[in-house]
Amino acid sequence: MTSPKAYRKPKRGSLLRNWGLLACASLCALLSAPLSASGVPRLFVFANADMRAHTLEKDLETLLPGVDVTVFSRIREFEVAMQERPEGALARRVVLESLGLRPELQGNDGGKSTERFVLVAANRQATVAELQGKTLGAVDILGRKNMDDFVSNVLGASTPKLKYVTHERDLLALLQFEAAAAVLTSEKWAELFRSKSEMKLMTTALPNEVPLVAVAFSSPSARAALEGKLGAAAPRLKDKLGVTQWR
Repeated sequence: MTSPKAYRKPKRGSLLRNWGLLACASLCALLSAPLSASGVPRLFVFANADMRAHTLEKDLETLLPGVDVTVFSRIREFEVAMQERPEGALARRVVLESLGLRPELQGNDGGKSTERFVLVAANRQATVAELQGKTLGAVDILGRKNMDDFVSNVLGASTPKLKYVTHERDLLALLQFEAAAAVLTSEKWAELFRSKSEMKLMTTALPNEVPLVAVAFSSPSARAALEGKLGAAAPRLKDKLGVTQWR
């Protein structure tokens, strides 16, 4: 019977080379491994649109084939969901930064990365000065602890009493029922309100513009999986996310 071969201890240099190769392979595997349990990159989106969240999800998944899109319209739900570390997070730049995320792609529209915000009021043009002591309607996009600073920056003045709503479309009800002297929103939404409401809505442009949506990635491999898809879809994202390119 053939005797078993004697075990020979590898030389130290061989061990070091093997460990070095293993470490390199592990790092490469980490950067190129499937990005989620399903192997499909996840994109969490915090956005308000003139449609339900699940409808926007379906539209974005059509525009971003091979991406698992989840849309949130409540900031608290988005904040909690981000603990899952999705491969990509898409929201207004100020939202990402408030969560400690670093935007790596900035949305642009017509060469601009910001948009004008306005005051909207019924039957008159509201002024920033007159809002002191009155109620201003606003969508809660940052959590209430951070909204005061955001609104103050947009207004260029101290923040009046705020009445929060979850969706942009809810702002109209505040004006209809006179629950707010005016509401704060983007020019884009103000135009949409005018097209849908029988009220005579008037706007007042505000001094400081607000950055458009941006994207943060969880890793270099996540960026590699998502950036090309986002770039290819950009020309068709105008109606969904208000951007036409990424920079």
